[in-house]
Amino acid sequence: RRPAHTPREFLTDLCERFPLVCNELRCITEHYERVRYGEIDPGSETVSEVERCWGRVRLSPGRKKAGPADRKQL
Repeated sequence: RRPAHTPREFLTDLCERFPLVCNELRCITEHYERVRYGEIDPGSETVSEVERCWGRVRLSPGRKKAGPADRKQL
């Protein structure tokens, strides 16, 4: 992600790269925005939903394992 990218801009890039899990990425981004910018503590239901979405992203077909260089860009 570029330093000036907002979460929504980053989501657009991610959805282009990983279209099969765009809904899951959107779920994660929306919850992140609510917690980060709304200063709301996430409840256990929110945490569970984000974990489910992240699990589907991690297991999605075509996803390459991130190496050290990839982690720096995220």
